[in-house]
Amino acid sequence: MIEYPKKLAGLHDQVQALLQPYVPVDAEAFHWLSSRPARRWVELDVRLRSWQAARISDDLLLQSDLLSKATPVLRDAALFLASASGSGFVRQNAMMVLPLWPGRLSLVAALLRCNDWVLPVRAAAQSALMALLPQCCHDDIVQVWPLAARLRQAGRVETRWVETTLEGWLCEVGQRPLLQALLSHHDAQTRLYAYRLALDLDPQWSAPRRRDALHDADPRVAQLALRHVLAHAAGEEAEALCRHALAAPSRGVRLEALRALAARRVDDLSVLVECALFDPARSVRSWATWQRTQAGQEQGLTVWRDELATRQRGKWRVALEALADHAEPEDAARFEVAMSTLGPRDQRTCLRGLIRAEGGISLSVLLRSLDHDNAALQSEIDTARPLWTAVFTPEVLSWIAAQTRSDNAHERLLKRLRTLPRWTHLELLLDFQPVSTDMQSWRAGLVDYWLFAEAGYTPLSDERRRTLLRRLREGEHGLAAEQSARLMKALLDA
Repeated sequence: MIEYPKKLAGLHDQVQALLQPYVPVDAEAFHWLSSRPARRWVELDVRLRSWQAARISDDLLLQSDLLSKATPVLRDAALFLASASGSGFVRQNAMMVLPLWPGRLSLVAALLRCNDWVLPVRAAAQSALMALLPQCCHDDIVQVWPLAARLRQAGRVETRWVETTLEGWLCEVGQRPLLQALLSHHDAQTRLYAYRLALDLDPQWSAPRRRDALHDADPRVAQLALRHVLAHAAGEEAEALCRHALAAPSRGVRLEALRALAARRVDDLSVLVECALFDPARSVRSWATWQRTQAGQEQGLTVWRDELATRQRGKWRVALEALADHAEPEDAARFEVAMSTLGPRDQRTCLRGLIRAEGGISLSVLLRSLDHDNAALQSEIDTARPLWTAVFTPEVLSWIAAQTRSDNAHERLLKRLRTLPRWTHLELLLDFQPVSTDMQSWRAGLVDYWLFAEAGYTPLSDERRRTLLRRLREGEHGLAAEQSARLMKALLDA
């Protein structure tokens, strides 16, 4: 450990004690504080000022002679803590000495106090910030600028000061490298803030940046750039940038660019619309189908069906999703065949297409789905229960019993049968009277499941009860006596 003189050791201990409740167990306090992401400093500032936090005084934290002899990391931590004091006098004094020691934490402290609830502290912080900026290195300013960007929406700082002084400094020609760095900042809100300033600067400098912004990962940045294009760019340039925006990550930007090109009636609009039929976003595809309809063309079903058959474009998955959204009865066979050959994700798309094509989930789809171990697909089938058009009959059970299925498929069948009303389910099992020994054993398992399955209250009329009891007593159901007795007990107890 570094040998500190007595007062320096006291300063070191005070800073350590104040930070200790917030620092992870295995972390070194000073390094942890200086390496916080920008928005984490806001959280730490709030916690330091909370009512249960230790009281921060300036007895050692703001002694200039001590700070000048302290190590940079200790000095920066002391100044930051003093700026978070509950006393307005301490915070103001901290702001007044910050410019003497420029650095990342000094910038953080000044930016936080620019939105202080005490006017003299705000004024001192704003002066300190403008004195620090020319002295601090480029990387430190870039790292803490998210705190400056949030001042736009802050409740106490004066908007005029932000726009004329702080942003005025950033927009100076000499600060273009800094502004350029903010345009590629990892924080999306900061990029948006920087582009709002940059797009209104010298067009010769901002034009290439506007083109880059159209492909920004954050939709807000790309939307801002496209709207700036539509409002300010000349005819040919605007068209070229709209075409560039057709490859943007944001579906909203792609859609708005297509609408702008359609409004300009570009020569290759029909080609662009056909390409939009294969856009990954449903909203863009829906616009393309509407546009084709307005032009008197077929929606796009033929194009999607052709891609599914030939896969020439390499976009068969998009075609599958698009066709599922607009499927017609003739597409049902396509989806049924595809469901048995594709992976889990595409099986769900096929199911959606089948529901649309057939107006619900048919018996063939329900039976085919029993063999799929795709949990998401099974969940979707269960969720779509109101859309089932399938009807279980004794003939259907006979056909199912003749098939060889896995245990999982059998469990799914039992689950599907349980969707029937309780007494309708029992009537179906009594109507199903298999001849072979294997089928009789299989039906006995279904009856056992019916008996053991928990059932809530299901109304049973006296007439229906008498009918079911009579059928069980007459013995025409082919069930074992023990099972028949248990069924009669269940009826009498209901």
